[in-house]
Amino acid sequence: MNQLGVAVVGLHHLHATGWIQNVEDVSDTRLVALTESDTDLLRSVGESCSGAHLDMRWRDTIERPEVHLVIILLPHNEMPEAAVAAADAGKHLIVEKPGAVDAAAFDPVLEAIGRTHVKMTAPYLWRYDPVVLQTMELMADGRLGQPLYGTGRFNAGGPERYRELAPWMLKHATSGGGPLRNLGVHFIDVLCLLFGVEPTHVYCQLSRAVHQLEIEDHARVLIEFADNKQGLIETSYVMPSSYPPTGYDSALSVKYTDGYISWCQRDNMMVVCTADGRCEQTPMDRTAGGWTDARGYGGKNGVDFLADFAEAIRNDTAPRITAEDAARMLRVVDAAHVSAVSKRLEPIVPPPS
Repeated sequence: MNQLGVAVVGLHHLHATGWIQNVEDVSDTRLVALTESDTDLLRSVGESCSGAHLDMRWRDTIERPEVHLVIILLPHNEMPEAAVAAADAGKHLIVEKPGAVDAAAFDPVLEAIGRTHVKMTAPYLWRYDPVVLQTMELMADGRLGQPLYGTGRFNAGGPERYRELAPWMLKHATSGGGPLRNLGVHFIDVLCLLFGVEPTHVYCQLSRAVHQLEIEDHARVLIEFADNKQGLIETSYVMPSSYPPTGYDSALSVKYTDGYISWCQRDNMMVVCTADGRCEQTPMDRTAGGWTDARGYGGKNGVDFLADFAEAIRNDTAPRITAEDAARMLRVVDAAHVSAVSKRLEPIVPPPS
């Protein structure tokens, strides 16, 4: 197998073109099929993908012997059925986050992965971002001590970008929710990575005040972790496109026993302060989508993610981001939605033993 044959399933997704570009930019992968029931869109995208089969039915795609890896970009409520069928056909999987509308809907995917032993991952691309990688390096050298509290912010522009290509994102039944399930999970995942322990409880406030849609347009989530760690996440679809530098507002900060790190997208400076009185400010070299005009979904983060997963498939090793990691994010958001109604701190359902 010289290259992994990749199929992109579902083109009514904002990241579809970016995924195609990432496949083209990773030497170990080759685009062999596109799937979309909208024939006009399939034909339009397929014109620039020479040699790729164009299928209207994903069931036809997953039976193709030249397909080794399936990237699933369907509406969230349709993802589990396609993922299970692809796994049963022996295909490895990238399932766009969140992977389902809730954790219960994702359970069959976990069962299929365990049954078939194919590999699955989800693109929590902030794990590949220089901001997070630098934080992990600082933690590894011991200067910061143990993490205690973390905050993450991921605010994006309004929902109008979904209305034409992916209107299903604005319906609760097909998306499972708004920016919390779509964007906020990135920084929840980062805190889980940095803390190294499971989230246990959540308190959440959701608002639909700006756009008056089925889905929320703003969310604030307080998360309790094991070992008395805490996280606070803010995410929304309310940022003006004029907000510098790109219309996105992202930030990460973590308090440690012996230090503090802070980064925000607006000035792109990593601030690191340690208990011995030192404080360093370093500009970050970021090439992620939404930050520069980097090609593909997630820019270099997305290319590194796909190359890593291709290597895991070739070497039969565990992917850096697992199906269990994806399931964890679904469980956190499920509990957050319960909390938003109950207005109480709610337990997060633990993973199966």
